[in-house]
Amino acid sequence: MRWRPLTLAAVIAMLLAGCPDRWHLARVEGERPTVHPKLWDEVHATATEIESEVELDGTCRDARRPLVHCANAQHRGLCKSSHDASPPSPSTLRPLWSFVHMSDVQLKEHRVTMEGAISTEAYDGLTNGALRHPQLERHDDAVLLATVLSINALADTQWLEGTFAPYPNPRRPRFVLHTGDAVDVGLFSELTQFLVTMGELKLPFYNAVGNHDGLFFGTFPFERIKGANVLLPYVPIYDSDRFMRFHSPEGAAADLSVPEMKQASGNEHPPTRFGVAFAKDQLTAALQKGRDGPQSDFHGFDLACHRGRKSGKADGGLCPEARGYYSFDVALPDLEDERRRLRFVVLNTSEILPETIGEGFSRLSKGHLQPEQLRWLEHEVTRGSEDGATVYSIVAGHHTLDSMLKDQQRERLLEIFTHRPRVLAYLSGHTHRDDAVRHLYDGKAVWELTAGSTLVYPQLSRLVELFEDTSEGRLWLRVATFRQQLSDHVNQLPAASRCAQLARRTRLGRGGAERDTDHARTDEAVAIQKANGLFLVDP
Repeated sequence: MRWRPLTLAAVIAMLLAGCPDRWHLARVEGERPTVHPKLWDEVHATATEIESEVELDGTCRDARRPLVHCANAQHRGLCKSSHDASPPSPSTLRPLWSFVHMSDVQLKEHRVTMEGAISTEAYDGLTNGALRHPQLERHDDAVLLATVLSINALADTQWLEGTFAPYPNPRRPRFVLHTGDAVDVGLFSELTQFLVTMGELKLPFYNAVGNHDGLFFGTFPFERIKGANVLLPYVPIYDSDRFMRFHSPEGAAADLSVPEMKQASGNEHPPTRFGVAFAKDQLTAALQKGRDGPQSDFHGFDLACHRGRKSGKADGGLCPEARGYYSFDVALPDLEDERRRLRFVVLNTSEILPETIGEGFSRLSKGHLQPEQLRWLEHEVTRGSEDGATVYSIVAGHHTLDSMLKDQQRERLLEIFTHRPRVLAYLSGHTHRDDAVRHLYDGKAVWELTAGSTLVYPQLSRLVELFEDTSEGRLWLRVATFRQQLSDHVNQLPAASRCAQLARRTRLGRGGAERDTDHARTDEAVAIQKANGLFLVDP
């Protein structure tokens, strides 16, 4: 590791003082806070008016469609190439399930800084992740909203017809899985902005806990930071329990330390509550409930509750069983003599907060799982289905396997993934880099597919599809990265339209990410080369 001057200063300060001792919010005079009582209505109005403009203006429709990289001639071969295996015959591939994987949105409150023995600048010298380009920091919510609108546009896959030929055309995704770090500093205002924006998804979305979701700047426990009790709405999240509870309006309303944010447009996200995508009304959703994903009031976290307790406690809180990890099954097309299920097992790799600032520095942002969760994981990937169906599993968590605090935990996870029946892959985030790594353990292999951050350039998400090779009975995952492309069409859009307004902010946010000095920043060509392709997951 090269020691830069600020890095050395941070380490010396840690050794001498062991802290940042407070944090500070520097507001621009006259600027409205990012979170305010009308936020829900404003974001919803932007999204719905853009939908109306899409119907009237072909330019806005084309601009908000996601730029799926395999639709470009220069990248088209990537989604047809296989990694470390002979490619399957296109004519025998049968699509089974499709979903969107995104990670590390990390919305950041404007101009929040550390003070004390360790400043934001010194901490950034150690982690290279505490400071953001001002344009990115101010417009990261616009980048996320443009990405959300692009995900909604994936419902119409006709415009991608033939892109993957001779392989099957992509199917409409059934839900979105975000693998942690919704926020950056760890503030209620950041989480509110995240939930407001993700609430415009027409698909169900499920979340995971990342290190930034319960720790100050992803590293330090809030109870050890002086001056953390500040005016609303900049109240700290404090821990993963509050982070999970705030995912439900009722859960947030039960906590008197945070402001009431529910508005006329609603913030309960019917697609996740009803477990169905693109339902036009609640009656339709009720008739089709659970078709695209499980019903959830807390974006997945309440799925750990025992049957009959899905809605949690009467006061809107979560049930005692909720620990940030959960699982759910979806139905795959049956074979003639076999019923099949796909189980998504979502981990909480950010268990146990460090007790002291010094321990926080030694741990930094690394992952950790309690023994109880590891036992639960082994049980989930081993147990069958109640109806006797064959169960395949995809495991997801925030941290990569190489980001675990203890090598023994990494080895234990690899053992479970490679030696338990039908574990197909591990999905992760945290590093802010799109990647695919084939891990070998005791002669067996498992793919780890890592999603980059929508915060860090090139700001990609990915469409993940499960296929079956009917000739050999093998299963494949296809990854196709995409990004929003509103910012590419700013000059072609009607200047006064909502579409153009969002596009201008999105361009500023993307430009800020491109100029940011984050160590995880990569060229787009490098990112898509690593991420896209076909992966044999059931040899």
